[in-house]
Amino acid sequence: MRIVEADEDTLVRYLHLYQGCSIVEKNSMFFLLLKNYMWSLKPCRFKDRLRGELIVLHRTLHDDDAVPRLVRNVCGPQNGLRAPKLNEAATLRDVVDTVTFLARQRDHKVRACLRLANAMHLAGLCPLMCYSFGRWQLSENTTVRQVRELIEFSVMTLYRVAARDSTSDAAERVLINSDGSNSDIYASPDRLRVYKVPKNMAAFEFLSEQEYGIAKFLRSTALAPYVAADYAYDPARRVISHELIEGRTGEHYLLPDTGLTAQQVRSLEVFYYRHRSLYNMVLLDIHPGNFIWNERAACWTLIDLGAIPTIGREYYEHETYSDYLFHIWQQRRHYMAQHPIRSLDFSIDLNV
Repeated sequence: MRIVEADEDTLVRYLHLYQGCSIVEKNSMFFLLLKNYMWSLKPCRFKDRLRGELIVLHRTLHDDDAVPRLVRNVCGPQNGLRAPKLNEAATLRDVVDTVTFLARQRDHKVRACLRLANAMHLAGLCPLMCYSFGRWQLSENTTVRQVRELIEFSVMTLYRVAARDSTSDAAERVLINSDGSNSDIYASPDRLRVYKVPKNMAAFEFLSEQEYGIAKFLRSTALAPYVAADYAYDPARRVISHELIEGRTGEHYLLPDTGLTAQQVRSLEVFYYRHRSLYNMVLLDIHPGNFIWNERAACWTLIDLGAIPTIGREYYEHETYSDYLFHIWQQRRHYMAQHPIRSLDFSIDLNV
């Protein structure tokens, strides 16, 4: 159920999905990669130079040579640097060797990671996003496991750029939420079922199927009362459906004039400890916006069962329920106001 645990062939296949992206989508992924690398830098001449390259890339997203040209401008010549070659037949071992080699070079972290991204781009492989959650995820002693985690994180995030039109699979259903990262949510005309329709390549190629597998698994565990009933999956369209849960999300109960009831706090506590017992098997995105309070069942329902990447999992790792309630729920609006960018900046703009 976790991409990081997939077999080597599956991981490499996910990297190769990059080949099916348009040049605009590929360049946009590189744009996000460079923009997020810039967040690691304090004001300096190098950052100003990168900003200039970012502006040029923003203007030339349709240009096939935009990425190699940018990397040449920023990184200069190879100067005898003989990194392992990547090509369309690259294996996971080839990717690991390239990552390890470039990480050990005496070069600025940004330059080393741009060289890596360009090598993967030219080989038709999804570039690896090596900076997220305010820190570098790459070091001189990078292990195979860490490269697997980088692949998982990169394909789950960067492939969001490759958008799909969800309306073609919506039939006569009613759009009720288009704010999700990976799927648009539609309701049946009788409002008895909801349909999660993929809105990007990540969802269509692997995330929807992964979420359905998690749903089936959780229905057989102690978390079953917190999962909507009657999950179904259309493997051709990659559409998930289940019963519609009427109610408000946890975000509503964080507003100043509302607040959580004692019953809601207790229901969340039971969920938390049951979830902790499954933590090494499935990583769920358990923030308030992914819960709906089911008045009829007097219980929270987790409406988004999509897994989170291994990188960043510590955000939800708290020793006690009180810590989780405080940091993830009660302080959510405060944290979002102070640190609106938690994992990555996904905006294709020049605000950096």
